[in-house]
Parts: sequence; C-alpha cells; structure tokens
Amino acid sequence: FTWGSGGALAATAYVERKLGSVWVDVAAGRALGIDGVVAEVLEATEDAIRLRVRSALPAFQGARALTVRAAVRRLVHVEVNGEEYGPIDLSVGLYITVEGSAASSASVGEAQAEAEAEAAGAAAAAASVA
Repeated sequence: FTWGSGGALAATAYVERKLGSVWVDVAAGRALGIDGVVAEVLEATEDAIRLRVRSALPAFQGARALTVRAAVRRLVHVEVNGEEYGPIDLSVGLYITVEGSAASSASVGEAQAEAEAEAAGAAAAAASVA
C-alpha cells in the first residue's frame, strides 16, 4: 500500500460518497458512471429520466450496490433498466443493485447498507495510509 494507491482509494471513496455511483445531469440529459459503472440517459425531460446502468467490471462476482444521484432538488420520476421508481429526490439518492450487465431493484435498506459498508471500507483503507 503506497501513497499512490492510497490516494487513489481515498479519491474514489470521496467522489463516490459525494456523487454516488451514477451522477445524472438532468438538465443536460447526461449520466456519468463512476468506478467501473457505465450509465446512459435514454430519455430526459424536466420531470422524468430513463437510464441504462451496467457494470463495466466483467470479473466482478455477485450483486453490486450503486447509488444514483443528481443535483436536482425536486422530485423526478426515474426509470433504471426498465424498472420504474416513483418520484424521487435524486439529491438524496436512489439505491439500486447491478448484477453482471443489468441492474435490478433491491430494497433501499439492503442497498444502502451495502453501499455504506463499501464506502466505509474504502475510507478506512485510505485513513490507514495517512
């Protein structure tokens, strides 16, 4: 473990904590996947957005908890990989899981717990470097 790898882990944990695994610019109709995530906006309007989200990590085994966020502080109807979610404040985040190359819904509690554990592990690893 060196400053280079520790810095990279710390930066990844920071960015993911602030922006989530998928950052959506609703106004521009763009999505940015972070840390091995590919995200694409299929359709965007002022009050709704349709996304396609998949993992770009073919060697990753099992479900991966992801957070979809945006700087929009209003309720937006969200669809991810064909799964519809009610009006959601994306500034708080939408928790989904991805298996292989397709996302499936998961209980918010399960996905949130997994995402927080993953972020806490990365932050702890980065802190041990300092």
